[in-house]
Amino acid sequence: MLNMKNILQNKVQKDLLNIKSKNIYRKRTPVKDGNSRYIFINNKKYLNFSSNNYLGLSCDTDIKKSWCNFINIEGMGSGGSGHVIGYSELHKKLEVWLAKWMGFPRALLFSSGFLANQAIVNVLGKLCNNIIVDKFIHASIIESAINSKMKLQRFKHNDMTSLEKCLMKKKHNESCLIFTEGIFSMDGDQCNLQKILNISNKFNGYLVLDDAHGFGILGSEGRGTIKIENVYPDLLVITFSKSVGINGAAILCQKEIAEYFLQYSRNLIYSTSMPPSQAGAILTAIKKIKKSNFLRKRLFNNIKKFKKKAKELKFYKKSNTAIQPIITNDNRLTIKFFKKLVNFGIWACPILPPSVPVKKSRIRIIITAMHNENDIDILLQSLFKIEKINEHGRL
Repeated sequence: MLNMKNILQNKVQKDLLNIKSKNIYRKRTPVKDGNSRYIFINNKKYLNFSSNNYLGLSCDTDIKKSWCNFINIEGMGSGGSGHVIGYSELHKKLEVWLAKWMGFPRALLFSSGFLANQAIVNVLGKLCNNIIVDKFIHASIIESAINSKMKLQRFKHNDMTSLEKCLMKKKHNESCLIFTEGIFSMDGDQCNLQKILNISNKFNGYLVLDDAHGFGILGSEGRGTIKIENVYPDLLVITFSKSVGINGAAILCQKEIAEYFLQYSRNLIYSTSMPPSQAGAILTAIKKIKKSNFLRKRLFNNIKKFKKKAKELKFYKKSNTAIQPIITNDNRLTIKFFKKLVNFGIWACPILPPSVPVKKSRIRIIITAMHNENDIDILLQSLFKIEKINEHGRL
């Protein structure tokens, strides 16, 4: 008789050894003050260049007080799914405010961007024959698309000709979901929303924009990619874990689509909703974002300062956003880069396959509004020192 426990254990051990041999073994590091300008690891202080807290709002005193006040009124949890008891007046207030501010008929809240993207693919996937996504789209979309009954195609990154070729392969009467991102999470580059929307309309597609990294920092009042040129996709995903500094997500769409999600999205029906206090704090944060042009200006001044010198770095890939990649193309070298940065008092995490394609490993630097000019100087000096050490074969 087969011993399934031993078989499973042996397969797990073999796979883990294989991952380690490729230098892509993932580890978690306990941190203190992970969303602050400085973080502490094992009681050591590091300049933080890894947090998505782009505007520093996760540490904002007014927002923290707001959350505490809502906890005192509403308690700490939601008590269940939004279809049972977990949809409070604060949830509704946030949804209504978001929809009006962003220019969509409806908004629906989710506990995370991952869940929101999964819900879109799972719910709308039942109505569509095809799903076409940018090659660099987020894993939440790819995972759901692979498990759906739709035919999946991936067009070359930000390549409109490739997108058209994919759309030409579908039958004339077939429906199609198209996914792209406002700011891509690994390279920091941006989509051309107007061009993609034009192509989507030409082929009668349904365009979904995931603007997790654009919301809060781009466009008028921080409303994201859609407000750079006032271009609206069919459905928009925004998250509250980056610029907003909290957690959760929302989709913005037409009324009928929102109602359809409420009837068929298992992520909404069977998942406990975010606490009412969190919804209240998110609204406080977003109202602050609306008025925080000075924070966006500070962020982009920091980005500009970094880019000006970073272009001289061998491994630097140009980006106009807070995400600044240093692409070494080598797993071992990336880890050595990371360890050397740690020695210089900087925490900027390595990103390895499968989070990025094979031979595209990198240090992903995140610039925030919390940083000052001296922080950027220290980072740049450290990167140039590491490149020089590497050139002499001593890294």
